[in-house]
Amino acid sequence: LQIYHDGSDSFITDAGGQHLRIHTNQLQVKNAAGNEELIKATQNEGVKLFHNNNQKFETMIGGIDVTGHITASGNISSSGNITSTLTGSFGGIKLNDTKRIQLGTSNDLQIFHDGSNSNISDSGTGALNINGSVVRVRDASDGNTIAQFTDGAGTLLKHNNSTKFETSTTGINVTGHISASSHITASGNYSGSSTSTINVGGNITTAATGSFGEINLDDNKKIKIGTGDDLQIFHDATDSI
Repeated sequence: LQIYHDGSDSFITDAGGQHLRIHTNQLQVKNAAGNEELIKATQNEGVKLFHNNNQKFETMIGGIDVTGHITASGNISSSGNITSTLTGSFGGIKLNDTKRIQLGTSNDLQIFHDGSNSNISDSGTGALNINGSVVRVRDASDGNTIAQFTDGAGTLLKHNNSTKFETSTTGINVTGHISASSHITASGNYSGSSTSTINVGGNITTAATGSFGEINLDDNKKIKIGTGDDLQIFHDATDSI
């Protein structure tokens, strides 16, 4: 064991090829002035590491506690929880493009940004479930709703934040026109507003019985048949034409 000063620096050197052991109940390493903590290790407690006299790292019975950011050039693996108690703009997980949050033993669920698009990828067995009493799909600015799914109620599909399609206990409600390139098959009624039309490139088929399965139109609303609307059937409030 050698302790010396070379004219510039002070050294403690163990040249024996074995261990250099320091036995103490509490070890403190401070700056040259003795007024700032660098390292503090306490028996039956933790090891604390400091930066500019501010504690940044501490060992605990459950793992480690870090005050501030963690920057890693490799993987961070945990057999327990990763918990952040910071507020404001801190306390998040920040990853560069193509770097992934991977969940599951086989990395079945992955969340990442590929440089152009944001991706949620479920590559494992089973389904990708999204659970919630109300689930909304919002635009990038969080100003408009694109779709909304409500437990025990309807599904709303929107255009420019205006509801255009809604499921109900009796079927669906559509605000605006309906255009179909193929068939429309219904087991109930269709009811439209005064500005609604149905444009169909195939057949309209109803399988309902009893008082359902009809086409109900208000006065002066027409059934138009033929490419040039050559055949028209309607009631003008007085006569059926």
